[in-house]
Amino acid sequence: MIEADILIAAKKSTFSFYAGLISDGIKIFEPETPIVSALLAGTANLMPYKSWLYPCRPEDWIPSREDGSIDRGAFEARLDILLRADAGQ
Repeated sequence: MIEADILIAAKKSTFSFYAGLISDGIKIFEPETPIVSALLAGTANLMPYKSWLYPCRPEDWIPSREDGSIDRGAFEARLDILLRADAGQ
């Protein structure tokens, strides 16, 4: 899961959430997921050391809409970053 280029986090799963924390890929989540919302708001108290709280960038998390769709522009921008990193640019 942590090696996935695209991780779709389950709404009620901390397992997929923690995989997302250390993943370099694009993370898609449902905005109603309390633990992800707390992370993005900067109010998460998840780990014993503050330096562990944000091993990934909040902009890597893309919220899904009620109908399950996502912001295409945000996804394409993040995908472009990943592709450039893989190409060593």
